[in-house]
Amino acid sequence: EDVEIVLDAVKQDGRALAYAEGWTRTNREVVRQALRQTWEVAKFVLECKQPELFVEVVKQDWKVVRDLWRMPTPPTQADWEAMAAANPDILQAHELRGNRAVVLAAVSTRGLALRWASPELRDDEEVVRKAMESHPEALWEASGRLRYDKQLREIYDSGAMQARRRKIKTDLEKEEELEKQAVAAIQAECDSDLLSEESGD
Repeated sequence: EDVEIVLDAVKQDGRALAYAEGWTRTNREVVRQALRQTWEVAKFVLECKQPELFVEVVKQDWKVVRDLWRMPTPPTQADWEAMAAANPDILQAHELRGNRAVVLAAVSTRGLALRWASPELRDDEEVVRKAMESHPEALWEASGRLRYDKQLREIYDSGAMQARRRKIKTDLEKEEELEKQAVAAIQAECDSDLLSEESGD
C-alpha cells in the first residue's frame, strides 16, 4: 500500500521521491517512475545500488556517469556497455572514450558518437565500420587515415550506404513532422482554452 501511494506521487512529480521513507525510497519501480519524470532524482539510484536502474538514469542525463564512476562499487563493464547503447552521449565522459567495448556499443546505436571516441579508436577500422552501419557519415568522424581508406570509401559509396542515408533522412523527416503535429496540437488546445475563457467573460 505504501508503495502504491509513493508510485502515484512520483508519477505526478518525480521529486516527490525525496519525501519517501524507508524501503519505498529505493523500491525499483518507484525509482524508475521517478526517473521518467525528472533526471533530478538520479542521485537516489546511487542509494538503490541496483545496476539495472543505471540505464534509466543515463537516458535522462549522461553526466550522471561521473557520479556512477565515483561509487565505491562502480558499474561493471556490461553496465557501461548497456548505458552506452541507451545513451551514446556518455562517450563525452573522458573515462569512457578509450573503452573499446563501450565505444562499440555507443556507435552501434548512434554512429556519429564516434566523434567522442579516443583518437586510437577513431583509427580502429572495426569501430569505424560499426559506426558507419549506424550512420554512413560517421566516416568523417574517423581518423584522417581511415577517412580516405579505399575499402571504407567503397563502403561509403555503396548502394547499402546510400539506402541507409535515405532511411535516416526519411526517419528524421517523420520525427520533425510528429514534432510539428505535437506543437500544433498544443497550440490548438491553448487557443481553445483561451476562447473558452473569453466566452466565459
